[in-house]
Amino acid sequence: MRHGARGWPGRGAGPEPAPPEPDHGRPQGEEADAAWFGVCFQAGGSGAGAGGSVLAVWTSDTAHGTVRVSSGEPSGPARSGVAGPPARCAHGGGGFPCDVHLRADPDAPFRSGLAHYADVLVGGVPLPASSACRRVHELLTGYPGVLVVAVPVLEPGRALVGVRGEASGPRLLGTGAFGAGGLSPAGTAASVMHAWVAAGRPPGALRSVSPPATGTAVA
Repeated sequence: MRHGARGWPGRGAGPEPAPPEPDHGRPQGEEADAAWFGVCFQAGGSGAGAGGSVLAVWTSDTAHGTVRVSSGEPSGPARSGVAGPPARCAHGGGGFPCDVHLRADPDAPFRSGLAHYADVLVGGVPLPASSACRRVHELLTGYPGVLVVAVPVLEPGRALVGVRGEASGPRLLGTGAFGAGGLSPAGTAASVMHAWVAAGRPPGALRSVSPPATGTAVA
């Protein structure tokens, strides 16, 4: 699930986080400020799924494939608390293992306290590349429990993604918006990177995370 989570039931020692405040006022349809995400490298289907789910295409130095990212976004008018993780995949083993992690926006006015318990942090405000790079380093330093940080840049659909302990530093990842699934390009790239690293793959080998071609279905 994560590399050393703290403060959640069954996820290691540490105090339980205080119940988050309801995020009244978040525009309908925007990605949650904090939510569970599941990543499956063996999922097929079309480009977007119901309930906060998108299909993406990943490319590495030596291979490529598809991956589905699904959110466990809270439901209901108050949106209080954090819903449970997405259901575990029904397929068997082999290949990449599925990944579940907590992702949060450290700059959000709602649920900002959950950033201290997150596996992945994704900034919500696009920045120039140099500023985004500094912000990635700030977040990795300020949140010692996080593994992956992404900050969107001004170039649409792309983000600077940093991984704790990666000597080469943050780099651009992601191309294009994911449309109907309602998940941000930066967040999707960060979640795929978390799953990639959790599976034991080197961060530098993941070259891109992008939407599939329009109308493409993957078996």
